[in-house]
Amino acid sequence: MAGFQRNWTEVGSEHTDDNRELIGGFFDRMQWQDIGPGGIEAPMMPGEGIKGMIRELRIPNVSAVAWSNDMAPYGLYGVEGNYTNGRARVYAVDEGSRLVVLCSDFWPKEGAAC
Repeated sequence: MAGFQRNWTEVGSEHTDDNRELIGGFFDRMQWQDIGPGGIEAPMMPGEGIKGMIRELRIPNVSAVAWSNDMAPYGLYGVEGNYTNGRARVYAVDEGSRLVVLCSDFWPKEGAAC
């Protein structure tokens, strides 16, 4: 998907500073699953982590989620939310005791102010 802006976080820099190209490739390979009327269908660990991301980050209008083991032994999760000015995908790593937001990709709506 072209036309997005990738924003790396400071809090996730210990995971990403020297590996942004590699980790960006992990994001690009994630398999996104649309959220159906029944909600998120995922194995327990990624499912609970994803629910925590949605709740803690207050991601609105969630339309898709993804998870990967590319960062093993850590879990890698993604949540897609839809905002009035565009769509964002937020990526976090599950360290076991906490979730750390690594970055977000943002696609602005045409004509919307960012």
